[in-house]
Amino acid sequence: MEPTTTPTMGNKTAAARRLRTGSIDYYHSLFGNPYFLIMAVIFIGGKISANLYMGAKVSTALRSGVLGFSLYIVACWFIHLSTMNTCVHKRTEATEKPYVIISWVIATGLFITLHVLQANQIIGFQIPLWHQLNTAWTNLVHALSRDYAWITGTGLIGWPYLLLYVFIPSLIARKHRLPLPRLIGMENSATTLPFVLLFALAYVVLQGVTAKHLFTLFAVIVWPAFGEEFLYRGLLQPTLMSITKRPVTAIVLTSLLFAASHIPTYVLAGSGVVVLRWSALLPIMLTSFFWGYGYYRTGVLWPWILMHAISNLVTI
Repeated sequence: MEPTTTPTMGNKTAAARRLRTGSIDYYHSLFGNPYFLIMAVIFIGGKISANLYMGAKVSTALRSGVLGFSLYIVACWFIHLSTMNTCVHKRTEATEKPYVIISWVIATGLFITLHVLQANQIIGFQIPLWHQLNTAWTNLVHALSRDYAWITGTGLIGWPYLLLYVFIPSLIARKHRLPLPRLIGMENSATTLPFVLLFALAYVVLQGVTAKHLFTLFAVIVWPAFGEEFLYRGLLQPTLMSITKRPVTAIVLTSLLFAASHIPTYVLAGSGVVVLRWSALLPIMLTSFFWGYGYYRTGVLWPWILMHAISNLVTI
């Protein structure tokens, strides 16, 4: 008698085939991309160097660099496999005026650099209008903090940056008929729920559930999480994708620019050893790649905004 194939066996075979095909596709899309390999060398080499500088053993330094990198790559692999049948590669067509978004991101970076240097009294130059606006908002938040002490440390003070990261970019996008990012939706984001729940659980365990902590989370979701994700993942990444035609390349470039945008705060105005200040940019770059890859595969921003906010408040 010829062996028969049951439906269960056929489903298992098909699932194994999809797993193998998806894994091979994922491997080649990442490790066949020179930009991704450069990012990998920067992260692993930087982590190893920082750990050795702090006096760690070579084995510990290697483990820190390789394991930290591997965890995020495995997470991206899970997202890739889980979205094989639902991933919609949107907005990879050529954008007529990609320079408008890129130019604004660069201008915003220079703007933030000047503001941080001025706020830390490294330079005396004050940005017209922005200085008055930011000062007025800061005074308002401080006044509210005197009446409601729980507002202190919630991150509410940074909300004026939404003008630079959301309001003005939205006007630019509408003027040039560029698509805005999709903020909510469950169709392709259900695969992110394990990560969202993991981050949420970490927040509850490490921070607790109080009115102040919940308001702090809300404030950080609005800024910097929503603002930064909107500009970098929602607008810049698709723009670079339309130019490069290679999603992973665009995600890596976005991650490098995103990490670079934190140089004013972490490096120029930071304190402590210079090597450690620069090394603080490495996890920002890698988590940015994870959020960017997830947004590319799901096409929706809300999970990455929430994880971004929580990662700013707790160490996961």
